[in-house]
Amino acid sequence: MCKWISYKNGGTLGEQGLQGGVIVFDEELADHCRLTVEKMSDGSYIRICDIYAVSFRFSFFTDEVKALESCEELKKDMAEWIYLHPNGVGEIGWSVFFEEC
Repeated sequence: MCKWISYKNGGTLGEQGLQGGVIVFDEELADHCRLTVEKMSDGSYIRICDIYAVSFRFSFFTDEVKALESCEELKKDMAEWIYLHPNGVGEIGWSVFFEEC
């Protein structure tokens, strides 16, 4: 199946993210997608799902534990979908998968 790895060997953790928060979680499914969680200055959390060359999806959380749990759930779903639809990005489209979640 698909293996998630730390993005840039964990080198982005603690750095400023795309939304201006501090990155507390950053993993990728090589050549497919990336999940990032940033802690914002107001104490909230934003989960960013980047489907390479297709789309970004944002989700907002008030608590870090819930944000990180959501990543674990989404990682499993995404890996399963990629396994079942290896040509899905081009033929079916990632947006179909995310609209159903």
